[in-house]
Amino acid sequence: MVETRNISLGGLLFHVELPAFEHLTAYLAELKDVLAGTEGADEIVQEVEHRLAELFQLALNEVNRAVTLDDVTRACTQLGDPSEFQEGDPVQADGDSRQKGQTGSNGRGNRKNQRRVFRDPDDNVFGGVAAGLAHRLDLDPVIVRAIFLVLGIFSGTGIPIYLLLWAIIPKARTAAERLAMKGDPVTVESIRSTVEDQLRHARERLEEPYVQNGFTRLKHFVRRFFTHTLPAILRGIGKVLLWLVILSVVLGLLAIGALGLSALFGSHWNPFS
Repeated sequence: MVETRNISLGGLLFHVELPAFEHLTAYLAELKDVLAGTEGADEIVQEVEHRLAELFQLALNEVNRAVTLDDVTRACTQLGDPSEFQEGDPVQADGDSRQKGQTGSNGRGNRKNQRRVFRDPDDNVFGGVAAGLAHRLDLDPVIVRAIFLVLGIFSGTGIPIYLLLWAIIPKARTAAERLAMKGDPVTVESIRSTVEDQLRHARERLEEPYVQNGFTRLKHFVRRFFTHTLPAILRGIGKVLLWLVILSVVLGLLAIGALGLSALFGSHWNPFS
């Protein structure tokens, strides 16, 4: 019988075999040493622990109720070796990791198929539903927003559908969920870059004066909506309507052709009689 340890990881309780526990402890200790002095180090470690917890949950079943050394080794290999972190530009490193994740037998299509549906909190007008669907469908978020607006204007179903999706689609809260939403590989380096981007955006928002005043914030939102969001949505509506017109013309031509062939070969009209 293998000795086990009970640990809490990512807010979940796991039974971990002793060799696996030692390997996991060493991995997290090395990660903390590498991140020492890095901005957002605690957040990065926390995100990595959440991802490890997700991988361990996938590995456990009715037969294997304890995390084994193979499970820990496999999860750590998937996340990457902390000692291989580059001290250069994190964006460039993240781009390299994403490029590695996209290369393979299926390329971009494989990356698209691996995307999970979340509401995008970083690119949202209201709830981030349109941006989240756009990531999954590989479309411009403006196009998806325009589709909701067209449905709302012409059929009245746009708002109910949006609210329903808002209720059932979870929000991408962790760095791993944000990466999975975009189909990017969930590695320690990509998690690190995502957390650093979030911290930078949060710092930029705090430095803007309008966040200190609710009325000023509302004016900024209205001004941004009419100067940036609404024109983009209108351009998207134009594209959607253009495709609808093209589709209508094609279907009309096909219908006319079908009627012509039916009249030509039907019994009601025969030029050879």
